[in-house]
Amino acid sequence: MIWKAYGPMIDQGIAYDDWKPDNFHLVNGKIVILDLEHAYELDEDEREYTIEIGLEAFLERWKRARRQYEKQGKIGC
Repeated sequence: MIWKAYGPMIDQGIAYDDWKPDNFHLVNGKIVILDLEHAYELDEDEREYTIEIGLEAFLERWKRARRQYEKQGKIGC
């Protein structure tokens, strides 16, 4: 689902650099990316690297946030 939101940005030469889980909302079954002041024009030779690093960053932050919520008892394991 993240790729369905991020892929069209990359296709238009736009990258995103604020991969906090709070910046991705599910609206009517689709992911909406918030905080677009962190979007920037992408150099073509950086495209593949940007995709890989961005998705890795999102997954790492999501895992960190999940651990925090589990610690606080807001979600179960």
